[in-house]
This record gives sequence, C-alpha cells and structure tokens, in this order.
Amino acid sequence: MSGLLMILFQGFVFSFCFVWLTLPLPVRTNRLAAAVILYLMFTLLYVPSTSSLLEAVLRYGKFILFYSVWGLVFLKIDKKYALFLAVFCTALMGIWYSLFQIFFLFFQLHNHNLLVVLTGLVRISSVILFRRAIVLIDENRTISLPELFISTFPAMTSFLANLVIYSLLDDLEQRSRGDTLLISFLVLFFGLSTLLILAGTEVYFKSARYAREAKAAEDQLNFQMQLMLKEKEKDEELKALHHDLRRHLNTLNRLSEIQQVRDYVDQLKAAAETTVYIETGNPVLDVILEDKRRLCQTKGIELKAGIRLDQAQFLSPMDLCTVFVNCLDNAVEAAEQCAESERVIEIAGGWIHENLVVRIQNPFVHAAKNQKGEWMSTKLDGGAHGYGLKNARKVVEKHGGTLTAEIQGKEFVVTWMIPKPQNA
Repeated sequence: MSGLLMILFQGFVFSFCFVWLTLPLPVRTNRLAAAVILYLMFTLLYVPSTSSLLEAVLRYGKFILFYSVWGLVFLKIDKKYALFLAVFCTALMGIWYSLFQIFFLFFQLHNHNLLVVLTGLVRISSVILFRRAIVLIDENRTISLPELFISTFPAMTSFLANLVIYSLLDDLEQRSRGDTLLISFLVLFFGLSTLLILAGTEVYFKSARYAREAKAAEDQLNFQMQLMLKEKEKDEELKALHHDLRRHLNTLNRLSEIQQVRDYVDQLKAAAETTVYIETGNPVLDVILEDKRRLCQTKGIELKAGIRLDQAQFLSPMDLCTVFVNCLDNAVEAAEQCAESERVIEIAGGWIHENLVVRIQNPFVHAAKNQKGEWMSTKLDGGAHGYGLKNARKVVEKHGGTLTAEIQGKEFVVTWMIPKPQNA
C-alpha cells in the first residue's frame, strides 16, 4: 500500500513541477485537463528507481520524452523550446534524489518513504524558486540550436556524471571509508554543479536577452531623439520666419492705403502674435514639450507649461526623454478620458535652493495601484501598465533624486526633485 502511495506521490511531484514551470505559457486546451493527463502518464508509466545505471538513464530519458511530448501537444511553443524545458525540468528533478540519498547514507537513515517525500518537497520548492527568480518563461521566447546546446549539454553531462557516480552506491558497504567519502563527494560535486550550470546558463541568457531589449529600446529612443532634434531645427526656422513675417506685415501696413488691406494685414499680425513657442532653456525639452503640445491639441487637451531647465546639462537627452515622455504620456492618457472642460495638463518646474523640482498634474477618471503599492496607468484597452512611471523613477533616483506620485483632490500629481551635482 505504501509503495502505491509513493508512486502516486511521485507522479504528482513530476507532473506538478513541469505544469508549474510552464504555467505562464499559453495552452491549446484546458490547463487542468492537460495537467491530469501528465499526471496519469507518470503514474501509469513510472518505474520506481533502482541503483542500476542503465535503468536510471532510461528513466530520466523517459522524463524528457514525457515532458517534450506534453509540451508540444498542450503548449503553444516550438519544438526547441519544449525540448529545453523538458531537459531543464528533468535535470532539476533528477539531481535531488541522489543528493538526499547521500545525506541519508551519511546519517544512516534507511526510511525510503521519508526519502521520497523529502525529495519530492524539495523538487517542488526548487521549481517554484527557479521559475520565480531564475528561468525565463516567456511565450515569445525562441531557443536557437546553439542556445539549446549550451543550455542543456553541460547540465546533462554533469547530471549523467552524477548518475554514474551514484550507481556505485549499491555496494558502498563493501568499499573502504576513503572510497566512500570520495564517491559521496563526487555525487555532491556533480549534483551541485548541475544546479549551478542550470542556474548560471539561464541567468546568462536571460541577462543577454534583457541587454538586447535594452539596446533596441535605446536605439529606438536615439532615433526618436534625432527626429525631435530635426523638428527643433524646423521650429527654429519657423521662429525666424515668424519674426520676419511680422516685420513684413508692419511694412505692408504702413505702405497700404486701402482700409480693407490694412484690416487684413492686422488680422495676419494678430494670428502671428498668438503663436506661442515653449522655451525652457533646454533644446531637448523644448522639442519634447512642443511634440506633446501638438498631441494634446489633437485630443482637445490644454497643455500649460511654465518650466525652466537652465543648467541641467547633467541630464542626458535620454534621461529627459525617459522622465518627461513617460510622465506626459501617462498624463495625456488620463486626461483624454475626462470631460472636455477638465482636460488640462500643467507642468511647472525650475531650480529651487539648488534642487531641480518639476511638477506635472493632470485630471483623471480613476487610478489604480498594483500589489506593491505602485501607481499603474490604466490603458483604454484594459491593460494596466506601470512601467512608464517606474522607468522615470529609476532615472530620477540615478541622479540622487526622489519621485512621488499622489492624488490631490481631482488631480493626479507627479513631482520629482533632483539635487544639483557639485560639478554642475
């Protein structure tokens, strides 16, 4: 009876671990039904472990086959990603039994059921930890053949070495104490090496992916900066043309003797004089605010800007874009959901006692926080995102400043303060 219970328990452990590892991935059918099928596969086809090397290799090969087939049938991922997850989970599952077996032999514990239960609990805990902090589980992830080889071959090599050494434990009592200690050390060494290889390679590839995404975002931001600087050049040309136009209109007005012509020229002068350009003392910020003002005009939002950013060269163009664009995009997004009479965004800022202080406020319909207490922007498509404000805060904190977001009456207010650098 206890043997049957242990088989049922191990079937649950092996199936639960892979289902949990792949939980963020989309499924082709009902996830619970798929999980039950995987559980039945392990329960009906699982063979209790022995110390035979060949049997152990075939058993874990069967694990890889079960996981791979299940992943291809029930998950919306490609073949290489399914194989990677299968090998990863199999190595993570298999390594713990030999490690606990050494522990039990060292302390002369002979309770096999206890060994199975403890190993199962640690297997579940390790999968939860790896998925949360180490392994990258993403439906958009693609695994190339070189990455698949680098991710799995070293770990499986170390794991197989562990199995080879572990197979020597069946006649451990007939060996000398020195041989026993050496075999135990090698099992521990290759077991821990497998865990480190699994974690290390995955952390490397995850970091490499994040680096590629950051580089792509930086390139995109630089491209946008170049476009904005070109827009700034056009604005400067328009300002010069605007200045010359006023002079020409004044000349025409003085030369004209027909009253209708004078009235028409006066109208042109009035229209020209109502054109107001935002000037902050920082050309990059000028372009950003001009761009956002045009965006606001298309959405029926009034943008009021009273800000001077002189002597703020320590803020790179990328820093300015990250902070202002993210905050203003959130403000525009919130304001356009309000009544037309309430659509006003106000920006104020400047130097106060050697601190650069900026305040952006906008009306809102509703606001939400995530589980960490961070404000999220509520998109019109229903998706909640707080990355813009989070990225802005990172830039501010990078320069030793602070950023706060709070609700004041019917306004959502973002304020940040950055101290002036000593060498600025």
